[in-house]
Amino acid sequence: MKKAKKEDSADYAFSLTGAAVTAAMVVSLPIGGYLAENSLELPLYVTCFLLVTALALTFLLKEVENETKNVPKPKTTILSVFRQYPMLLLLQGIQSFSFGVVFSLVYLNQPLFLDYEIELKYFGWIMLVVNALTTVGLVVVPALREKLGQYMVMIVATALPGVLLILLSLFPPVTIGIMLFGFIQVIHSMKDPVYRSLMNERISDANRATTLSIISFVGGIVGMIVKPVIGFLTDISLYTTFMVLGVGMLLASVILGVTLRRLR
Repeated sequence: MKKAKKEDSADYAFSLTGAAVTAAMVVSLPIGGYLAENSLELPLYVTCFLLVTALALTFLLKEVENETKNVPKPKTTILSVFRQYPMLLLLQGIQSFSFGVVFSLVYLNQPLFLDYEIELKYFGWIMLVVNALTTVGLVVVPALREKLGQYMVMIVATALPGVLLILLSLFPPVTIGIMLFGFIQVIHSMKDPVYRSLMNERISDANRATTLSIISFVGGIVGMIVKPVIGFLTDISLYTTFMVLGVGMLLASVILGVTLRRLR
């Protein structure tokens, strides 16, 4: 089969849009901080203005003609999705679990930084650097996919954060701890465009929107379970939480490998 150009691949588009989002976060952090120094209400007003502007811009977008537009669409139900895409549902469950683990670091960074006795004024700068590195990571995803393959990128981007979480649970020196914290998020974010591209490839055009909605709903249930469990573990011990989450990510990478093998 002829290889598609990198510019035409779905993961290339997902990588660029993801990089644009994180780049915007890099810019917004210092701007938001500066605005908040003058007025706490000003950042809210600016955010509302930008949201309204973004909504207005969506009306300028033109829908791409779809070859299946006039083709009768098959009825899609939860049961039909379970029968037709069982591996994709399992894949979504793994993605929701790993995303919930890594996203929890957004909240766990504060107790971690306080344990390292990092001053509050440096919190925003650390997150700014992490978002900047994430932007770079997303840009290089298509090149990594060409070298390692789609499946290997997903497995490594799940397993490696697990290893880093286990190392973080050992309370390393402050510089190493902050680096581990940042790289966990950067590496895991590189899986997202490849994952979305895989879903896009495996689901037929005729019922893609409904199927993705059902799959996302199932994944949301996994996320609803993961987050309270992480909160419960954190109440016991922050570093025990990192250890448990790290082991969980390694197990998830093994299950992911088996799932992707069955998708071949």
